[in-house]
Amino acid sequence: MLTKFTAGVMAATFMALAAPALADDIKTPVFSVNATEDEDSSACPQDKTIGELTEEEKKLCFATEEEEEEDKEEEFVIRLHNKVDAPSAQKVIVALREYAEQDPEREIIFYINSLGGSLTQGLAIYDTMQDIPNNIRTICEGADMSAGLLLLAAGTPGKRQSLPNCDIMAHQASGGVAGHIEDSRIGVEFQTKQNERAISIIAAHSGWDAVTLTEIISHNLYITPEQAQDMGFIDSIIEPTKPLPQTPVRTAADLPEWLCEGERAQVVTACVVQRHLNNN
Repeated sequence: MLTKFTAGVMAATFMALAAPALADDIKTPVFSVNATEDEDSSACPQDKTIGELTEEEKKLCFATEEEEEEDKEEEFVIRLHNKVDAPSAQKVIVALREYAEQDPEREIIFYINSLGGSLTQGLAIYDTMQDIPNNIRTICEGADMSAGLLLLAAGTPGKRQSLPNCDIMAHQASGGVAGHIEDSRIGVEFQTKQNERAISIIAAHSGWDAVTLTEIISHNLYITPEQAQDMGFIDSIIEPTKPLPQTPVRTAADLPEWLCEGERAQVVTACVVQRHLNNN
């Protein structure tokens, strides 16, 4: 825990080198090497050990729980709102590395809205997620499919979430190869091994054995967030904070007249019902 006591020493060193005008901008208590009691009588004493500090002085020297919570308010957030390709993967990987370097204990929130893309780039993001020490909360926004689902399922257990109306899809990797017959054969073998690797990763994060999961997603599997939770791809669904509006329900009898004029009146079932009601 960074204490005000330590911060004061660091600030004093900084102030000895920086311009005096910067002192007003430093939130941490600033102590001049030649400071007198008149300059700051409420500052953390610099001539006492921790054991010699009074309770009041300890409050001046050490961050309170409230102050520590304020330090934690800034969230580490990453958003992937695009297909998974080299440019988007690079941005996500750089952000993951930078956040981990800043604070390896702070949670990273990873919002994903992706229809998939390059499995190679998706695995590059996945490897980085597994390499850094931070917990990663993954949240589906809009849709997570293919490589997007892999990243969603790869979040820290218990912290994989989805908004209630997301579209989620799992399938085996697909792609085409071209060129000479032998090159095509090699390409197919590579894609098969890569597909097996991806399925084994999703299986490990969802609790399935790879053989069963391979059969389940042999064709496109479109599922709701509730079904994704049943499959073990996510842990929970984020409930909306705002309820649906409680507006009066209108029926065919409430249709405005202009809506049932012209050609539309012949195809809108409600208009036919309205005419029947009016005629009776």
